[in-house]
Amino acid sequence: MAADLIALVLPSCAAAQWQAGQRGPALLGWAFWLVAFVFVVTAGIGFASTNISDVTLTRASRVTPAVTDAQAALVDGMAARDRECKGGVGKFCREREAAVTERRRIQRDQ
Repeated sequence: MAADLIALVLPSCAAAQWQAGQRGPALLGWAFWLVAFVFVVTAGIGFASTNISDVTLTRASRVTPAVTDAQAALVDGMAARDRECKGGVGKFCREREAAVTERRRIQRDQ
């Protein structure tokens, strides 16, 4: 908060000193202002990036009904494939394998 106040007030003080002919203190004031300004901007960027990453992480960890449905469909498809392919690879086994592949794609895209 102090850096915000410095960044807000210091330019007017430095400008007043410059106009009064006090070049040294005015330049020192502008130097302090530059340091405070960089600090304030860095703190603002850090605050924003932390909040953005927290929101992104929260949204990514949410499990939607569509994801739950896709997971259930994949489990069902894998069970059907395993039952069908137990006796060997045939027409129906290949169909079940294609269904499992499609359901995996759907789940990945969710």
